[in-house]
Amino acid sequence: MTQFHIEIFISTMKPYKIFGVVLPGLEHIAEKELRDLGVKNYVRMKGGIEFVGHQSLLILCNLKCRVFSRFLVRFDIFTATTFQELEAKFIKLDWNQILERQNICLHVNSVDSKLYHEKAIGLTVISSLNKWANREIEVDSVPQKENSQLIVVNAYRNKFSISVDSSGEHLHKRGYMDWREKAPLRETIAAAMLSTVSPVSKTLLDPLCGSGTIPIEMAVMAKRLPMSNFRKYAFQDWPTFQRDRFQSTINSLNEEIIDAPNFVITGSDIDEKAIETARHNAKQANVEDIIDWQVKDIKQYSELHNKLIVTNPPYGVRINGTESLKSLVKMAKTNDVYVIHPRSFKQSKELFSIKNGAIRVKFQKLSR
Repeated sequence: MTQFHIEIFISTMKPYKIFGVVLPGLEHIAEKELRDLGVKNYVRMKGGIEFVGHQSLLILCNLKCRVFSRFLVRFDIFTATTFQELEAKFIKLDWNQILERQNICLHVNSVDSKLYHEKAIGLTVISSLNKWANREIEVDSVPQKENSQLIVVNAYRNKFSISVDSSGEHLHKRGYMDWREKAPLRETIAAAMLSTVSPVSKTLLDPLCGSGTIPIEMAVMAKRLPMSNFRKYAFQDWPTFQRDRFQSTINSLNEEIIDAPNFVITGSDIDEKAIETARHNAKQANVEDIIDWQVKDIKQYSELHNKLIVTNPPYGVRINGTESLKSLVKMAKTNDVYVIHPRSFKQSKELFSIKNGAIRVKFQKLSR
């Protein structure tokens, strides 16, 4: 497609039907993120939110939303009961909007359809795209950092819904947390936790910080750093990608950056290696100047009053966290303490419940 034709296409392009994927249990937080961006008309459902917007909104959602996992564009819906029909209709889709020289990654799901064999559906889709492109397209097992387009094919009762991913790698991969300690918390979950707390002051303490996910997420949010500073998105490889719009959005977001936010953030851990990892990640995120890292046992904290404490204590396959929980319960008598944990604490207030891996956990405020 020539540059002239792309510009004509962009000027007449219809709004996208967008589906923001979110971890079940976090829909109400994701909904608030969209409202904050000015999205008024949307449909909230389990595991995501559906809404309509032009590419400018799609770009803004990817760059600014912190709880969503990815943003899919509903590409087309059609009925197919044979593989020949599936191939014929797939080839006719306007792939010039999305594909140029990228590899592809496929997610296929089929329920109550005549075409029930998901692997065979995937092979048919790949064959169709090869015929459309007149070349053999490379297939990735997962969306990669560079040059990989995820296509989602959902079949339900012979109706095929085709979606293309605009995000690329999962959005919890911010681009700066490249060192990890044992059982790290996803950044999207950390953002959800921080979005639901009620700060009593401009402070945050995570006394069990591990890789530093919670303090770093808080610091990035406090500085209002856009994610475009750290990673790439799948939509940047689309032939219809509006580069000028993308750059103007980045420029606007960069104007919102607060270099020295009035916020005191402390992360500590008994493990010296964990603090080394956290420091490295904070430097990668350009927030090392606003976080105080300490090698410290949680039991060493005493006489704390009216502090905001948000943490992810050990549980499950991780090391035994009984002593840490005792310390947190004690700290909750004089501070606002929030934890994410499988256990339900007495008289605590649950803010949300999710599955973290295979474990059901609750984010809750411990009672004073």
